[in-house]
Amino acid sequence: MLATRYHAGQFRKWAPVVSDMADDGAGVAGGVVGGAGVGADTRVPYIVHPLRVAVLAGRYVSSRAVAAAVCHDLLEDTDCPREAIRRECGDLVLDLVVYLTNEKDALKSRRRRKADERVRLSCAPWAARVIKACDRIDNLGGMQGAPEDFRDRYAVESERLLGAIGKDLPSDLREAFLVAIG
Repeated sequence: MLATRYHAGQFRKWAPVVSDMADDGAGVAGGVVGGAGVGADTRVPYIVHPLRVAVLAGRYVSSRAVAAAVCHDLLEDTDCPREAIRRECGDLVLDLVVYLTNEKDALKSRRRRKADERVRLSCAPWAARVIKACDRIDNLGGMQGAPEDFRDRYAVESERLLGAIGKDLPSDLREAFLVAIG
């Protein structure tokens, strides 16, 4: 599958990852897959984050949008070409992934990139906004090992993002977002 090929290298099949997730409520029990981890916890395979986002988003969006949730970090974090997403998942999935992808512009400040993201996502399709909310909820839940100043900045950025995308999110998703922010 596309995501397993491009998310930080070679991964095991999905079944063991999903099984581990079910066995361990915190995410995944087990070691490193492909040598890449999530956030401060390098023991958690990188693919776990997109899978958690997809599972949460699946409560609200179509199966094609769930595929976009699984692929949401591919363009941003890997060398996966857009054409590979289009070929294997279709135009709708690629379009959603593009909305969810932050540009890599070293000349722009983080503040400017986050402002651009809010503008882009405020006019994105509803499914993209739902996926982004699920992504932020999962990211906020995994920040225990991050420095406090980064966690505080990320929480403020998340509040601003919710202001831009939250107007028509399902009420329980919006509430989960607010709880995750703290």
